[in-house]
Amino acid sequence: MFTKRLLTFCLLFIGAGHAYCQDCNCSTTFQWLKKTFEENDAGFKYILSVKGQAAYDYHNQNIQEKINVAKNREECLPVLQEWLHFFRKGHIYIKALERENGNESPALAKQLDTLSIKNQFKDWPRLQIALPEFEKYLGNKQTQDFEGIWNCPPYKIAITKTENGYKGILVNNVSPYWESGQLKLEIIKEGNELKGIAYMRDHSKAKSDHIEWMGQNYLQVAGLWLKRLAPVLPTETEVQDYLTLGNAKNPCIKQLDKNTLYLRIPSFDPSQKKAIDSVLDANDEMLSKTPNLIIDIRGNGGGSDFTFSHIIPYLKTNPISTFGVEYLSTSMNNKRMLDYITKPEYKTFFSDEQKEWAKKSYDTLQKHLGEFVYLNEPLKGKEAEDSVTKKVYPKQVGIIIDGDVASSAEQFVLAARQSKKVKFFGTPTFGACDISNMYFKKDPCNEYELGYCLSRSKRIPQYIIDDRGLQPDYFISNEIPQFKWLTYVKQILEQ
Repeated sequence: MFTKRLLTFCLLFIGAGHAYCQDCNCSTTFQWLKKTFEENDAGFKYILSVKGQAAYDYHNQNIQEKINVAKNREECLPVLQEWLHFFRKGHIYIKALERENGNESPALAKQLDTLSIKNQFKDWPRLQIALPEFEKYLGNKQTQDFEGIWNCPPYKIAITKTENGYKGILVNNVSPYWESGQLKLEIIKEGNELKGIAYMRDHSKAKSDHIEWMGQNYLQVAGLWLKRLAPVLPTETEVQDYLTLGNAKNPCIKQLDKNTLYLRIPSFDPSQKKAIDSVLDANDEMLSKTPNLIIDIRGNGGGSDFTFSHIIPYLKTNPISTFGVEYLSTSMNNKRMLDYITKPEYKTFFSDEQKEWAKKSYDTLQKHLGEFVYLNEPLKGKEAEDSVTKKVYPKQVGIIIDGDVASSAEQFVLAARQSKKVKFFGTPTFGACDISNMYFKKDPCNEYELGYCLSRSKRIPQYIIDDRGLQPDYFISNEIPQFKWLTYVKQILEQ
């Protein structure tokens, strides 16, 4: 639901109970990670110039001390992540790969983990609720609050009022980690504020400083989304539209009224380009007659710049400046250009012209090893060039953004905000746009996969976005729930 943090660190604990073989331990993995990143990541030298060698040396020393005592991958992986976090928060990750062989199968390891958790928390707080009586009580209530029976797959939770708030109790037995009657969540009143506590699958505690209502039937408590099952209440149209459009996997358009169109674009993944272009072309006449357009890119974690090229003519009022990127040329990095030509995943959206560009780029990069090289990319598509004839419609465009908008979606924001008729609404974007074009490599022991970046924007250091994000023109605070953002933006445009 508008939450796709695809660009943050990946933590994947798989086979954590295994010990390393003699040549594959945390120390050797760290040395590989450090050397690979220092020699190949396009952002390494820039961050080093900003933070300084002394800070980097101290960071390495601190990490090495933790590496020395890590006994397995479960202990090693967070330390490797911590080392990477020194450089940036997005467009970077390391994850553990699943082992094909080992002393325990994944199924057996999961079974043992389940039994361990259940035994550890057999005395977890409980509260038994008689459902028939509770449902009758709910049906007779004159006013509704948090009390009710809620669905939070795979859990079914009964929330009942207590002296200092509310408690959520499991009323089904579907999870191997929990038992019916155990405490699953709490809503606690602190002064005039309501705060939430949810207990995760392993019974760890998650907290939130506010409870998010979405109409009468949807509730968020510390990251858990709940849908009301009882009492049965009507769902508001505004909420239903938000849920339907917010969970859309593909781009879609809806006419809100004669003055406003709503365009939802959940992703700029290359696989979405045809769908985006098709939606725009099919509704071009309607777009030409409707003065206001709202484009919602909340949760859009990016993809490729050329994916949004067909949208630009609807936004453009004047020439749009782009800075381009420079690629760090190394033997490892340059192989990505060959991937464009040979790997099947690129066949569906890479033209012969683009493959020819990749081959020429590979040859150029190989001649400049160790240098940053600017490549004139056709990958953004001809539609993105300044020569595009702009459309005179719509008259006003409001673009909704949030903290999950990142990468190519932020590049779209950079282009769109240069238009005189575009305004942005929401919260600052994620901040992962300066160092880009991710590439992925496995370590020699085939234990981990590293994701790092091949290019840097020519904007830096004058205009930094990474770890800062892009600001909206109209900030929307937590006082306005997410499902009301569209109504808020529509009202502003109409004014």
